[in-house]
Amino acid sequence: MADTRRMDAYGDAIGNYNFRVEIDGIDAGQFQGVDGLGMELEVIEYQNGDDSILRKRPGRTKFNDVTLKKGYIATTILHDWIDQARLGNGQYERKLVSVVLHDNGDPMNDPGGSEIKRWNLYECWPKSWKVTSLDGKGTDILVEEVVIVTEWFEEA
Repeated sequence: MADTRRMDAYGDAIGNYNFRVEIDGIDAGQFQGVDGLGMELEVIEYQNGDDSILRKRPGRTKFNDVTLKKGYIATTILHDWIDQARLGNGQYERKLVSVVLHDNGDPMNDPGGSEIKRWNLYECWPKSWKVTSLDGKGTDILVEEVVIVTEWFEEA
């Protein structure tokens, strides 16, 4: 018989579907997806004298660009920020973007769920924007995709 005490201590896996995005502390609407949240350390290789082993140590940290996807709605929250970066002649506003993960909640008392994890992305600015293909025969919703550059993030 397997020992289940250890698995019970960790609880159920967390779903990836109950989240929200904030830009400078303001709820930015319902997003369909957030992709690319991550980081990577450079590897610095070196050798001590005539040591035959190639040594490795961590170097600089690089934070990924993050892609935000959502159904297109006629609001200007994202577009004003994109236009400021695009037309600002080098003058643009970097913002704090937060990705907030919620548990499933209690449908009666807490339908949105409680916050269980937050990633705060600092010094962000929009790098690109696009919408999905338009199709006269289609029935899908129009989705916009914004790629933001982030200098660093932290789990909060």
